[in-house]
Amino acid sequence: QVAREVPLLVLDQAYDAKDQVERVATQGAMVVLTDLLPHSLARAGDPKNAYAAFDPTALPATLDAAGVPFAIASGSGRLAPLLPLMAAAAVGRGLSPEAALRALTLTPAEVLGVAADTGSLSRGKYADVLVTDGPLFATDSKVLMVVARGRTEFEAK
Repeated sequence: QVAREVPLLVLDQAYDAKDQVERVATQGAMVVLTDLLPHSLARAGDPKNAYAAFDPTALPATLDAAGVPFAIASGSGRLAPLLPLMAAAAVGRGLSPEAALRALTLTPAEVLGVAADTGSLSRGKYADVLVTDGPLFATDSKVLMVVARGRTEFEAK
């Protein structure tokens, strides 16, 4: 039997996926996580909700600890503005801010096959730059400047 390579997995509402992380890691897969918002689920033990104890925001730290490259995605255009909140929620559940930033920038570029052109700050790459007055995922950080297409698009007064 020939082993098949699994290059990419998309996990949406991946209940109990943490039990499969080691298996994913051995396959060498890259993972795209969607729907990483904390949910209001029923209390643990409630028969109406088998996933009451599940917190999707804990999965990124588990994947990172296992060395599984992952991207955080919105899953829909409607949820795209919530990407920073999804990453911040994962940071709040143990993911390092550096890993969260990579999951929003370089790993998605790698998944899409465009990492040579974008996804990180390097000479010759396309990039937008966001400057904040504090840690990127802190709730009280304010945006000071946005540089896009080589121009200052926003600057706080």
